[in-house]
Amino acid sequence: MSGSRIEQMEWPEVDLAALRAQRWRRTQEWMRAEELDHLILSSGDAIRYVCDLRTRLTPESDDWHALVIDGDGASELFVPWSDDSIEDPYPGSGVAAVRPAPAWAPAALHPRTWAQGLAASLGRAGRPHRVGVEGLPGEVLGALGELLPDTAFVPVQAAMLALRREKLPEEVVLLEAASRCNSRAVTAALDAGRAGVRDYDFLAAAVARQFGDGIEFFSHAVCNVRKPSGDWYPYGAELVDGDAFMFDVGCYGVGGYASDIARTGFVGDPDPQIARAYAELLAALHVGEDLA
Repeated sequence: MSGSRIEQMEWPEVDLAALRAQRWRRTQEWMRAEELDHLILSSGDAIRYVCDLRTRLTPESDDWHALVIDGDGASELFVPWSDDSIEDPYPGSGVAAVRPAPAWAPAALHPRTWAQGLAASLGRAGRPHRVGVEGLPGEVLGALGELLPDTAFVPVQAAMLALRREKLPEEVVLLEAASRCNSRAVTAALDAGRAGVRDYDFLAAAVARQFGDGIEFFSHAVCNVRKPSGDWYPYGAELVDGDAFMFDVGCYGVGGYASDIARTGFVGDPDPQIARAYAELLAALHVGEDLA
């Protein structure tokens, strides 16, 4: 450590290519069991799980993208940031092409355009019979069904979540690392939470620590200072002695594995009633830990 600079945390060395191959084998086995010859995936997490490509740009951007992939792993990716088709855009990824999608707009606003593109992609891979669909807006799916009336489109969002829920050992390592990173961000926020500091400032300390440690994606930073409601957005509240302040921060670490932590901090000595309530919550937490 030099001066006031905090050393960046060290992320574990994991063979991400091998991990991607393991995840794809699991996906492939599940597709065969369900007799699915293709998948259409829209959410950034599902796309990342299958082919390790980062598509999420903002929290609301899931339906700006789609991946069409067959049972052998050949795929095409639809993105909003290209006006042209690009062949073999990511050598070694298995993605044969990037295709343009309506730019920076929800897919439900352009169902016919999306349906035509997806139908063309499915057609290039042969005549699909059963296609698993995850995260695709109903308007797009309806238009796609009209273009391909002989194809069965099967909802697989819950199945994909179940597939991802069972973690491989390398995934556990990356989840633990993301939580270590986010825990450091939490500590930075607690250290910054002093009398005279605004809610913006202690959240900024957390986010700065996340990026300082090399996160891949920032997901959220919200808080509650003297608000009785569930509105957790900062509003410039200045901390005073005796305050209890709650905050919740999250990030995606190396490999796209995430952490989400909520904490309560105190400025000086908390009100005795708040301290008792906090102690009861901690006791309940420990009961849950013991049962788990």
